[in-house]
Amino acid sequence: FLSGLSGLLHVDGLLATFVTLSLLFLCRSIVNVQSPRPLWHALFFFFLMAGFAILTKSPALLLLPFTGLVLFIYTLRLADKTVAERIRWLIWAGSIWLIALVITLFLLLPAFWVSPQHVVGTITGIAGRHIEQAFRPTFFMGRVGLNHGPLFYPVTMIFRLSPITLSGLILALFLTARHKSWRVMTRWLWWGWAVFFVAGISVASKKFDRYALPVFPGLIILAVLAWYEVGNRLVRWRRFVWGGMILGQLVYLAAFWPYPLLAFNPLAGGPAVAAQVMTVGWGEGIGMAGRWLAAHDESAAEKTAVSGIAPALAPFFPGETLFMEESGIAPADYVIVTLNGRQLDAAAQAQMTANLDLVHTFHFGGLDQAWIYANPEPIERVRPQVDWPEARLFGDRVRLLGADVQAEDGRIYFFAHWQLIQPGGRYIVRLDLLDEAGNRWSGLETELLNEVYHLPQYWADGESPLLSYKIPVPPGMPPGTYVVALSLFNWNDGAQLPILAADGRFLGVTYRSEPVEVPLAARPALVEQLAIPHRTEAEWLNGRLQLLGYSLSREELLAGETVTIDLFWQGTDKLPSELKLLLTLGETAVSYPLSRFDTANWRVGEIVHEKYALPVPPEMATGTYTVQMQINGTDETAVSLGQLSITATDRQFTLPDDIATPLQFQLGTDILLQGLTLKTPQRQPGEVIQFTLYWQTKSQPDTLLSAFAHLLAPDGQVIAQDDHWPGGLPSQTWAAGQVIIDEFRIEIPPDVPPGIYPLAVGLYMPENGQRLAAYDSFGNRLDNDRIILPIEVEIVTANE
Repeated sequence: FLSGLSGLLHVDGLLATFVTLSLLFLCRSIVNVQSPRPLWHALFFFFLMAGFAILTKSPALLLLPFTGLVLFIYTLRLADKTVAERIRWLIWAGSIWLIALVITLFLLLPAFWVSPQHVVGTITGIAGRHIEQAFRPTFFMGRVGLNHGPLFYPVTMIFRLSPITLSGLILALFLTARHKSWRVMTRWLWWGWAVFFVAGISVASKKFDRYALPVFPGLIILAVLAWYEVGNRLVRWRRFVWGGMILGQLVYLAAFWPYPLLAFNPLAGGPAVAAQVMTVGWGEGIGMAGRWLAAHDESAAEKTAVSGIAPALAPFFPGETLFMEESGIAPADYVIVTLNGRQLDAAAQAQMTANLDLVHTFHFGGLDQAWIYANPEPIERVRPQVDWPEARLFGDRVRLLGADVQAEDGRIYFFAHWQLIQPGGRYIVRLDLLDEAGNRWSGLETELLNEVYHLPQYWADGESPLLSYKIPVPPGMPPGTYVVALSLFNWNDGAQLPILAADGRFLGVTYRSEPVEVPLAARPALVEQLAIPHRTEAEWLNGRLQLLGYSLSREELLAGETVTIDLFWQGTDKLPSELKLLLTLGETAVSYPLSRFDTANWRVGEIVHEKYALPVPPEMATGTYTVQMQINGTDETAVSLGQLSITATDRQFTLPDDIATPLQFQLGTDILLQGLTLKTPQRQPGEVIQFTLYWQTKSQPDTLLSAFAHLLAPDGQVIAQDDHWPGGLPSQTWAAGQVIIDEFRIEIPPDVPPGIYPLAVGLYMPENGQRLAAYDSFGNRLDNDRIILPIEVEIVTANE
């Protein structure tokens, strides 16, 4: 196990190396308790190696409290020293520790030079996420799950130890119990490190057998010492004991060469039992398959193959290696299945290979490790037809030639065809998966790169990469209709780039794809896969319907805003059709279908995550209110879903008497422009035009609106503008009849020539740039859906 991971240059192998070296130096520094202080150079190198370990992987942070415990015990053992001497020793050791650790971290991790607090937060944050949640299920004791409890590491370590090492550890325990010479601090240190480290990593939800690797060298040291002791006690048989130990270890290694990670302790049952207990395989079977295809298929270079781990196949297979996550198995000539994959989901693997032809089985280490299947009818991969008749422009920087979205096998792919308008630049691509109600389910943010991961500044002239983005589907998301929203941001300042038509028309700041139907997942989600902030034990219909938990998008809102409530359901048995949910907040009650995915179609054990919008009435008073829910048609009492803190806003429902210029315009069906006040109609270049508009709404808007004000040139071109939320508040918070007093500030460019300039105003939806239809007092629709104000601005020079 140790040689296999070290041979891969895996990060856990490096961690084990640095941890072992640091602990060896620690042993050297405390070997003589009669010394007034530890050997300073050994202690220095201990912390130097500890720093290397921490920079390698965050679990090495466990070295710090463990070292503190060891040094504390060491201090207690200085029985002939006074308290003052012990304190001085601790200060000495602490100074060496601080110097060595600071030197290591600051010299070898330049990020510490800029923001040490951020680096520490990042390292501890990664460790914290591993403690809180695992994201990839694993196989243990016949069960596939995310957190296998405290027995995981002790059990898997028994299988990963060699029989020589395991028997040596049993001897070491016996010797420690029977002989005082074995009860020395340096040997207790290795036992203590094994227990301390395994206990520390067992707290984390994310568990793999390789995470315990840093304790293996210490256990090997203890086993060797035990066999050495036995040899010394059996003087006449010493050579046979030591030679037999070395020979046995070599035979064990040779039996599984060249795949040492497929070795499992025969004293625990060997590979056959291990396959029933823990995950088997590191992709060795995939490499075997790649080499076999290269040797047995003369046309392999012209074919394609797919496996669960593409990097394990590509170096050995002469043809094209496909990514399972991107292409699936349909376009592949060969499909490679591993024992590991069958452990995780035997039913899915059987379904995937049902129509394929078995070509070869690989047997190694007493187990069938991998299988090659031939696809009798591979489907030719077709380049997505994403190009549009007219491209969309992200400002004057990037051109989107076309886009498309596809959903298959629980995956959503967004295809984008990019081209630079201006060379260079760095951009962030943001993709959001939205349902029909606009709720965000998942998404991703990534830099804009071409197919070979080059930044735009390195793209060739005229290059137009067609890129595929995989959007994760959260567990439990119901099947249905979804869209993908695309936004592009400037990497330097985070500014969102506007989307323009080819003729310069503003189309909003987000592109929404055509709707895509997301099918039901092949298997129900696992409870362990859900990140549920607040868990509950509520149930209905005699336990057939359970509420696993909930979350609120916000807990503090303005009156008139909307809170999104996430509920996590599970059906333990067949459910009736069209169940209804009733949400209440104060005197407000809203009814929804329990799920867009009809409950009658739920499979037994189905977990469904749903989102519900609960509007807060604009007239609701300031206070704290409880959100409650009920299932319509049942007798069960309401379930509390937490509390919301609501703040009422000041509202005005009558127009002021001092409006300078009354107006009569209508925008959309429910919003009126009732007046205008322009403070100073004469301004100079570089100054600011200030004016106020008075809007009034007939009903509460259901979409977010922005107001625009344009200073127009004589030819109608926009010289300067001001865009913002009317009145500074989201339009969904307006109440029917409310008057919104909206102040504008337009900065006049310094190079504007003197003259008379009109002002144009209107409303639009910022998501897509669509303006609300604008009408005059006679009901005539205005050109470009904008209102030309009856007062113009005169721009004069300073000497006029």
